[in-house]
Amino acid sequence: MRIPDAIFLVLMALPLVEAAALAVLAVAGWRYRSPSAGGGGGGGTVLVATRDEDAGLVRECVEAAIASRAVARVVVVDDSGEEGYGELRRALAGLEGVVLLHREVNRGFKPGALNDGLRLAAGGHVIVADADTRLDGFPEAAAALLASGYDAVQASTRPARLTGLVGEAYAAATLFRDAVLAPGCAALGLPFLSGYGYAVKRGVLEEVGGWSEDTVAEDLDLSLRLAARGVKYAFLSDVTVLDEPPAAMSSFRAQQRRWMRGSVQVTLRGLRMARRPRALAFTLVAATFTGLLVNVAAAASALLAPLLGAPSRLTILLATLALDAPLALVAARVLVEARARLGLWRAVRGMAVTMLLYNALSPYLLLDLAATLAGRRGRWERTAKAGAEPARGGARAYLGPLALYAAATAAAAASAPALLPWVAGLAASAAASLALEALT
Repeated sequence: MRIPDAIFLVLMALPLVEAAALAVLAVAGWRYRSPSAGGGGGGGTVLVATRDEDAGLVRECVEAAIASRAVARVVVVDDSGEEGYGELRRALAGLEGVVLLHREVNRGFKPGALNDGLRLAAGGHVIVADADTRLDGFPEAAAALLASGYDAVQASTRPARLTGLVGEAYAAATLFRDAVLAPGCAALGLPFLSGYGYAVKRGVLEEVGGWSEDTVAEDLDLSLRLAARGVKYAFLSDVTVLDEPPAAMSSFRAQQRRWMRGSVQVTLRGLRMARRPRALAFTLVAATFTGLLVNVAAAASALLAPLLGAPSRLTILLATLALDAPLALVAARVLVEARARLGLWRAVRGMAVTMLLYNALSPYLLLDLAATLAGRRGRWERTAKAGAEPARGGARAYLGPLALYAAATAAAAASAPALLPWVAGLAASAAASLALEALT
């Protein structure tokens, strides 16, 4: 085998494995059906971690939760400054069954707040909600399933409203979890928790030590530790909790970057737990974002072509088919679900915007890997939702990937024409994402 072909295939190895794993999840979850349980089950505690949130929005979340007969207590852990805390305290005044804890030191960010809230919990289980979450009928459904023998339950999630392209893209991202990751994991006997709208038995949480405070993906990390423990998990595809979409493209981009960093962190932790079969299996789920390294592989192959030669057209074709065939199955599964929820054109637009953004952000995975190996946790950033001030600094976020892809495009044009459409498309994705962020 020629050296350029061998290098290209080595670079493509991890994305190919990840694509195959996603296809397995899509197939396993296709026929998954949510379990049903009768009524009943004891009351639990809803934990809400807040920081500089709209006080009226938090009150709506808390009022809806405390109205449920399956909720014994709502614990709000607030990391706002004195002014924000004062507004929140006034907004929650008079509500029975609500405990408000103000933390002067923002230790551990959201997972730290959840751990502090867990110490104040009542009942046999806890439900995690964000400030903008609407739990609806989930507390009752979760309580019944937990009483019937399940250890953890995840609801379906979706944005309460669609706000243009950003809302559609966010809806597409949540649909990927609901259509592939969560039901696929449930079908294979693995837990998958997605940040909010999930319930876990209190005793199980305490046995695994609560939430990890040294990762930016506390939900994924908890899922890994629950998988290693072999918990019984259910995904409720027919019970939905609502939240608000990101405020703008910049906020959506910042959110996805946090998810990417968390995916790398939990993947490396999972590899250290490889002796436990369930933990190793979940590591393939946690590694979802590493499939984006396929774009880095294409760019690297183009940049190396002037020195080592280009991979053959046949090698590129075979590797592309091996990658695209399972991903087409995954995309079809998401699109079927998205069409039912969003309508065809909204689904297509949302998936297209998400794809452009992921292409643009792909090179950051290498930085995340290096930072994690060096022991750096990274910042935990709150996602600005509708009505809040969005994240800034969008241009800087795209300049590095755009420069990389532009250089790869020039190298491919000179030495690897078979790679030219691919890397030129990546450069276009970075430019388009930058333009979308500027416009939204």
